[in-house]
Amino acid sequence: MRTWLEHFWSRLRTSFWFVPGSLVVLSAVIAHAIIAFDRSDASDSFTQWLQPEAVSADGVRSLLSTAATAVLTLAGLTFSATLVALTLASSQFGSRILRNFIRSLPNQFALGMLLGNFVFCLIVLRAVRSAEEGEFIPHIATLGAFLATLTSLATFIHFVHHISVSLQADRIISSIHSELDQAIERFFPDCRPEDPDERKADQEKSEWETIENEIPINANRSGYIAAINVEGLVETCAELGVRCRVLLRPGQFVQEGSTLLAVSHDGDLEDAELQRLRRDVLLDRIRTAEQDFEFCLRQLVEVALRALSPGINDPFTAMNCIDYLGDALGKVATRKLPKRTFSDAEKVPRVRVRPTVFADLLGAAFHQIRQAAADRADIAIRLLDVLEEIGDRAMLDTHRDAIAEHADAVLACASSVDGCDREPVEAAHRRVMEALGRS
Repeated sequence: MRTWLEHFWSRLRTSFWFVPGSLVVLSAVIAHAIIAFDRSDASDSFTQWLQPEAVSADGVRSLLSTAATAVLTLAGLTFSATLVALTLASSQFGSRILRNFIRSLPNQFALGMLLGNFVFCLIVLRAVRSAEEGEFIPHIATLGAFLATLTSLATFIHFVHHISVSLQADRIISSIHSELDQAIERFFPDCRPEDPDERKADQEKSEWETIENEIPINANRSGYIAAINVEGLVETCAELGVRCRVLLRPGQFVQEGSTLLAVSHDGDLEDAELQRLRRDVLLDRIRTAEQDFEFCLRQLVEVALRALSPGINDPFTAMNCIDYLGDALGKVATRKLPKRTFSDAEKVPRVRVRPTVFADLLGAAFHQIRQAAADRADIAIRLLDVLEEIGDRAMLDTHRDAIAEHADAVLACASSVDGCDREPVEAAHRRVMEALGRS
């Protein structure tokens, strides 16, 4: 249940309607509450200092109409500016970066504040009555509408500043790295012990998809694995008295009919029992960052690849992405890999998930960048410098082996670099090997 709620909340946070819609509803509720207070006798002591005798119904109507028109115009400008920003970001940095713009709270709050203020003014305007209609002027609500309009103007100014700053390449990369840092704390919370043996993870990975004496559970539709409800799987397996392996990790694509789970059980399972196990693997049409650490890495990789494309040709942005990727992987190298086996209340192992291997994360971060910049000495040198920094922080031989393989691959891809540029690449490669303790 918790995993499903987290998935649902993630969908809401990445929508552009939830926060603005909530603010509009909240504004309507506040408007009705203040008007009801204005109608009560308790409001007399608050309205005395507002000099109500100097205020006419026509004047209040004119003020509220002007405020409503102004904030609705600003809301239109905010929506138009957001669409322009999304278009520019998509064309220069990639469509997957739009997720960060859509879920940006300043953008959502600005639109919600303006639309909420518009609704607030309309509700208060509807409550105003002239003398022939039985005079009623909601003084406190009118003051609230005036203050909300001033706040909306300040919000619009902040929105213009925010949208102009957020389109800078350095800011976009920094925001992605911040999300990546949060993902590291979420997926790799434990610092690495001094002498762990993680070769088992590599061995498990090579044999993971082999199904022997197990019952395969296939997917009933296609999609990306968004999340795995491990707690639910453990509970279900304990009730059924079985053990299961999750063959795919979050972020991988599964075709309809492909195997999701492998269950160890002597007999056969009924369709209802298979469905109970299957529903704890949540599928979605798009990749999300809920339990997919590689998704955050690939966002930086996509920005780097766009920057290296002939149409943009911005090597400095690509180097920034490489720096942040190196920082993230350097932190991962000092952390313990995620837990792979989960037990029930009786300490009986029930669920095993696909192991996360450092070499795979390294490949997800650098393979495509290296291939896209095979003939560029500047990118090759920066890649090798970052690998040297990761090597300085690596604590395990398996990690050092993976780093050495990537350094050799960078040097091999840079074989087309000739002349005076060749020596700096080779010197950077030697520094990596020295950092790894290799000749």
